[in-house]
Amino acid sequence: MTNRFLFKDSAKIFALLVLLATASAAAQQADTLREFGAVVTKVSTLRNGTALIIGGRGGWIIDRAYAVGIEGYMLMNNIEARIPDTSGNHLLTFSYGGLDLEYSPSLGDSFSWTLQVLVGAGSIGHKEIPYLDRRQYHDPFFVLEPSLTVEMGLMKILRLGFGAGYRGVSGLKSALASGKELSGPSASLSLKIGFL
Repeated sequence: MTNRFLFKDSAKIFALLVLLATASAAAQQADTLREFGAVVTKVSTLRNGTALIIGGRGGWIIDRAYAVGIEGYMLMNNIEARIPDTSGNHLLTFSYGGLDLEYSPSLGDSFSWTLQVLVGAGSIGHKEIPYLDRRQYHDPFFVLEPSLTVEMGLMKILRLGFGAGYRGVSGLKSALASGKELSGPSASLSLKIGFL
């Protein structure tokens, strides 16, 4: 069962790498490839609490309107995890990431809007304070997160973005939280750097 799960994950990672390599090669051939990176901070809901999520994005802009890349995020503040039959203070660990697809038809303007979608996977776990429970949970899930961002050009290579999105989590089987508790809206602040 474990080998089958690992094989499926390996196949998905390989397909993602092929997609990224194909997009990069096509853009280089057309001489329209531009690289970018961004630091992103999100405020969202998680298990009926407020979550501070920090991460980043990076990729390639193709023909000044489309972009493909990867992004990843991690929970930074303390949110209680639901652990049955244990003592102590259990805190949730939460991270996710994946393929980043983006469309921005007016990227060269002072103000532009960007439609993004993240397609990927994540994992939740827990940490206990004090550390008494030796059992550890690391439960995977699928995530789909569309978002809309308004970006303002600060300099030729620097853009500030204000966004809103919705994180949808499915395929989670966990005692820590449900997929519904991990799904929710978010507001984001991003700083994008690159030859845009």
